[in-house]
Amino acid sequence: MMTTQSTSNQQGMAIGALILAILSLFIPYVGLILAIVALVMAAKVTTPEQRGLIIATKVISWISVIWAILFIILLALGVMSTFV
Repeated sequence: MMTTQSTSNQQGMAIGALILAILSLFIPYVGLILAIVALVMAAKVTTPEQRGLIIATKVISWISVIWAILFIILLALGVMSTFV
């Protein structure tokens, strides 16, 4: 059974991960890094009380990762098309 201190640490980690995931959607160039950090933080949370926050974090982070990769690909194609 977890103590109150470890439960509050888990809650803080879950909220921090969710905040990073949300920020990763709106900050263009570092969004990929923030999303990956949020996924790592979410993986460290083990309390069942934080399950909803962790699911939301994972969904938002993966959307942000896909968005960032798509953005990088389109940016590379756009830059490459100027040289052709």
